[in-house]
Amino acid sequence: MNENRIFEMSRAGVLPDTTADCTDRIGAVLAENEENVTYLFEKGVYRFHASNGLIREYSLSNTDGAQYERTLSLLIKDRKNITIDGGGATFVFYGHLQPFTIDGCENITLKNLVIDWEKPLVSEGEIVGRSADFIDVRINQNLFPCHVRDYSMYFDIGDGEESELTYGDHTIYDPDTLRVTPRSSDTVKVKSVEALSDDTFRLYTDDILPPGSPPRVGDLIVLRHNKHIHSGIFAENSTGIICENLTLYSCGEGLLFQFCRDVTCRNITIAPNRGIGRKIACSRDYGIQVSGCGGALTIEGCRFHGLQDDPVNIHSVGVRLDRINEDGTLTGSFARPGISNFRHWAKTGHALRFIDRRSMKYIGEAKVGEFTLLDRDTFRITPDGDIPEALAAMPDGSVAIENFSDFPSVTIRNCCFGSGRARGIVVMTPMPVRIEDNVFESPGAAIAIAGDTNFWFAPGACRNVTIRHNTFTDSCFVTPYEYSEAVITIFPDIPRPSKSLPYHSGISITDNAFLTSGVPVLFAFSVSGLYFTGNRLFGTERGDICGNGAALLRLINCVGADISGNVLNGVSASGFVRTESGTHTRRWRQ
Repeated sequence: MNENRIFEMSRAGVLPDTTADCTDRIGAVLAENEENVTYLFEKGVYRFHASNGLIREYSLSNTDGAQYERTLSLLIKDRKNITIDGGGATFVFYGHLQPFTIDGCENITLKNLVIDWEKPLVSEGEIVGRSADFIDVRINQNLFPCHVRDYSMYFDIGDGEESELTYGDHTIYDPDTLRVTPRSSDTVKVKSVEALSDDTFRLYTDDILPPGSPPRVGDLIVLRHNKHIHSGIFAENSTGIICENLTLYSCGEGLLFQFCRDVTCRNITIAPNRGIGRKIACSRDYGIQVSGCGGALTIEGCRFHGLQDDPVNIHSVGVRLDRINEDGTLTGSFARPGISNFRHWAKTGHALRFIDRRSMKYIGEAKVGEFTLLDRDTFRITPDGDIPEALAAMPDGSVAIENFSDFPSVTIRNCCFGSGRARGIVVMTPMPVRIEDNVFESPGAAIAIAGDTNFWFAPGACRNVTIRHNTFTDSCFVTPYEYSEAVITIFPDIPRPSKSLPYHSGISITDNAFLTSGVPVLFAFSVSGLYFTGNRLFGTERGDICGNGAALLRLINCVGADISGNVLNGVSASGFVRTESGTHTRRWRQ
């Protein structure tokens, strides 16, 4: 790659610390289609309004329903060897929009930049009163302006746009530690709201709040509003993306990489802007979502706190095989709203794997000759060569397809997964995975290895996972959350499991430190070649929050497990490991 020339944005009249909207001027510079350029900003504040954004159609993985039109502030499309160097600048946004969109690019770097909203996309308040069927919440109107209309609460997110409070998905935090209060994720469901004063609101709950349960007076509550329709940084069909030295103080979703190859996230912070008084509120959804990507994925030196979904979620995009046509082509469909209309789902030469949805057993493989969208929900695959003969005998609707060419190798190291609403890392890929030298405070499972073709449609049987040299604090697994049965949860969703056909294999958990007191450390379902060795378990005073007296290690339908060389300090060895056969019921998040 040629060395980039420096283009100072001030030369194009792009200057910081004004009230002017910068969308059009910066967009015009980025549209000039030059290559081998570093665009350098002066340090300061730049402003962007949704009303000046571009309207384009993009399908974003796992977002709300059938939303396709997006509002884009800055679009980098069909470019090579481009660096956006913020120089320490802060980009402030207003309304429903997507700050950065990278489409069909190669070797793009975003660095040295802060992203924030003047009026954030998720809010918080202090609980000042409670009863069996309501909580009273004081909300700072300078930080999170809102009002009540027709018994619903609406938040001002800037540029004349409002965002309605959701029914559920609200989380309670301890005001002293700023960590999730045990058993409090998604426990408050709001059916109506009444204004008591300019800054205090009565939220009537749909369920009776048990005495002594959270929330308590003095607790903080993060109120989820906004829509899951935009990402702070969205990259699709691109190769060689580097995001480094970035801070996201507010966003819908943080970073979404979709059908990309070779992605690096280095020194990314997604956390509340405490310098202006926010304590918890930052991201409404995922921190870093990696969907249907290949090549090498590296996440290092990153910090997350207060997110309202997983800091890192790495998954494939599974689809259904609907029929084998007379001409030998295959007709398939995307499985659910929010994972559809993906024109880059497969490319010529990609390898496909066919899966029996009942047992999650692989049936066989085929190569893609051509992939064509028929409409937003269905597609046609023209195979290059033969397809497995066994497909013809499968019942209708019983076969899923995964794109085996779009799984990444993963390295996640030296990160801090602070307390938030959900889990820490969710990962499904058959390529090598290394999770090492991280610290976890995740209130759900700190690490979840799942896989399914019946609900989320995210298959990906893990074959080579190493989890080592991590510290799991006793803030982990304090609230049950989907795929959360222990601090480390390995839990594929298999309707008809068989001990002779484990789904995952080659998972090594070694030389980690677990701080726990009765909370299960490992739950493993349908794994062969599982190693839990050389770990240190330390008892703490926090007590058994979610375990209900369960064994610290619970293995179901596992083959060839090695549980040895572990050191217990202040943790009872009685009932340390429980091994069993059978099925296990999925607790789907509603």
